Amino acid sequence: MKSTHSITLVLMAVGAVAAAFLVSRSLRVDAEQGQASEASTPADRGSTAALARDVEPDRRESPPSDIAMGSEASAKGSNPTDAPPTEDVADAAFSKALEKLRAARDSFFTNAPDAFGLDESLRALAGAAVIDPQSAVKSPDGAIRGEIGFPGAELSGQYEVRGGSCTITLRTTPSDVHGTPVAAEEISFGFDDASGSIANAFESVQAHPDVRSLELARAMEGRSEAIVGWTVGFGDSGVHGTPISIAPHESGWLVGRSRQVVPLELPGAWDRGTMHEWSRLLSAVRD
Repeated sequence: MKSTHSITLVLMAVGAVAAAFLVSRSLRVDAEQGQASEASTPADRGSTAALARDVEPDRRESPPSDIAMGSEASAKGSNPTDAPPTEDVADAAFSKALEKLRAARDSFFTNAPDAFGLDESLRALAGAAVIDPQSAVKSPDGAIRGEIGFPGAELSGQYEVRGGSCTITLRTTPSDVHGTPVAAEEISFGFDDASGSIANAFESVQAHPDVRSLELARAMEGRSEAIVGWTVGFGDSGVHGTPISIAPHESGWLVGRSRQVVPLELPGAWDRGTMHEWSRLLSAVRD
């Protein structure tokens, strides 16, 4: 692309330090019943590492898609509307997708995440994503990992393909959440397509506040918790979202499923177009 896009969202890794902390929080979401079991481990207030990802994606089988996945321009005919999009048009579409991603990302730090807005922006980004074949590495356990680029944009990502399971993580620039510095941030999504159809699709946004920051303690003063992300599962019955929060603890901070915010429930059919787009994109590394 000719123009350069920026997004204030690029996932940064936190540097190693002499004393690292670990927050572990396990959440298992039952795909059929929507039940969850949880366990929390407090993070040391003196730790310097980013809060670890602690919520297992809510993976649910998705119904067949009834929405077309983008437009396919025909090379035949003289009708201008049938012509392939120009570079300027594609460029503008990519800018719009980045803006939508930013807005959706921000909503995931509130009580009302824009699940469909995130899904739509991720579908649009698939059209601009470039898989780097030289970066593909196959591990002893059979997983294939590699880099994803977005030419002309300060956005990158990584994919992991393990059998019929695919996970994509976007590196975005972390910004303040609830007025506190963020050590790291991730936007991730994935699906299973071993059977030839999309199943167990999920999308997630999670921020990891800097637990050594005095701003965090001040921002949390008098508060029992703050939302730092959501994990959303797309299934037969609709969308189910699990809120992720950070809460003060006598020995540090707890990160895990919110005990105050009501889970997101959006009934109805879900279009699998986004995951189909990314499945096709990643098919090259499987062949």
